[in-house]
Formats: sequence, structure tokens, C-alpha cells
Amino acid sequence: MGSQQDLSLQLAEPQPGTMSENATAFLVIILSIVISFLY
Repeated sequence: MGSQQDLSLQLAEPQPGTMSENATAFLVIILSIVISFLY
């Protein structure tokens, strides 16, 4: 659960990052949604 809170904090405070970091966060969000949908 701690990792999800960290992600929410990162999303709440957008920082100037590289495209790879944004894409990684986007993939993590999609995976979390898919996992929650499957389970």
C-alpha cells in the first residue's frame, strides 16, 4: 500500500521529468487498474 501512496503523491505533485518517467508512471497506473479489475 505504501507504494500506491507514493504514486499518488507523485501524481499530486507533478515534477518536470523525462518522457520515460511519465510513461512508467502511466504503465503502473494501467497495471494497477487491470489488476484491480481482474481481482
